[in-house]
Amino acid sequence: MKRIGLVIIVVLNTIIGVSQNVLTEKLNIYQFKSHYTFVAAHHEFMTYYQNSHFSSFELNAGGYCLGNKPWHQRYNYPHNGIGVFYTDTRNEYLGKIFSVFYYIDFPLIIKKKLVI
Repeated sequence: MKRIGLVIIVVLNTIIGVSQNVLTEKLNIYQFKSHYTFVAAHHEFMTYYQNSHFSSFELNAGGYCLGNKPWHQRYNYPHNGIGVFYTDTRNEYLGKIFSVFYYIDFPLIIKKKLVI
């Protein structure tokens, strides 16, 4: 029951975020990211989390803000969208992780061949 409630909160939160004209913009950013990582035991009690390295995958879809609102230009035309993340930590305590999220990326520096 708690998981259903959490899913409903995430979906409603995404719908509220999407209501800000995300769906009217052209979705022109599609990204697939893969990560290879491990859990760093920065405290002694975390050593039993270290089984091995593990992979994770992320799929994002979004679009650039079109400049129809004053804050778009002020924040260098950010892009926003939704994403899905999955990883199997290969650990009985941490388990498998699956998430759906809304994101917004604000470019800090924009030059001809560099975007940070």
